[in-house]
Amino acid sequence: MADRIEAETQHLRNVAGELDGVAGQLDSILSTVSAASTTYWGKWGNDDFGEKFAGGDNGYDKSDSNLQQVVGSRSDLMRSYSSGLRDAAQSLDNMDHGNSDTFQS
Repeated sequence: MADRIEAETQHLRNVAGELDGVAGQLDSILSTVSAASTTYWGKWGNDDFGEKFAGGDNGYDKSDSNLQQVVGSRSDLMRSYSSGLRDAAQSLDNMDHGNSDTFQS
């Protein structure tokens, strides 16, 4: 077991900021995909080919919905990690300040 643990709280905050950036990029991607999906929705037609392309469990309709849900959930996940890192950094800073106060007279 380690005798000592060090954590650079500013590094935790920096990574949190980077994760926020990734979340923003994912939001931008989702916005682009959603706009394209809306613009081109149904262009495959209602004939036999169009029904095969869009319908069923592996069709475009379900795949499009699943893709947008997955990308949106990953954006939320990055924000959750970011928030957790910031909370951890603040807790470590508070603990460090509390510990140092016990040595001051």
